[in-house]
Amino acid sequence: GRYAFGDLFGNAIWEVQRVMRLPQPVMVCETAVPRGQKQAQWVREMWWWVAENAPGLAGVCWFDLDKEEKWALTDKARRAFLAKGAA
Repeated sequence: GRYAFGDLFGNAIWEVQRVMRLPQPVMVCETAVPRGQKQAQWVREMWWWVAENAPGLAGVCWFDLDKEEKWALTDKARRAFLAKGAA
């Protein structure tokens, strides 16, 4: 199965914030899940997790190079990404 955003980045985000002593901005430089019906849902859940657990997160960059899998955002997932959850 695929991992949730918080499972992948939660501990790292919290540790960086602790070491840097907020309010220093923190950014996740690369994340993605393959295209498919659940991509937009994963993006919405990512923004929900950020709002609930890491409100100091300054940004997230999406990896969209199609290599081993197709990582580019679908139209629906792109809307969710840009709207921080609304799609």
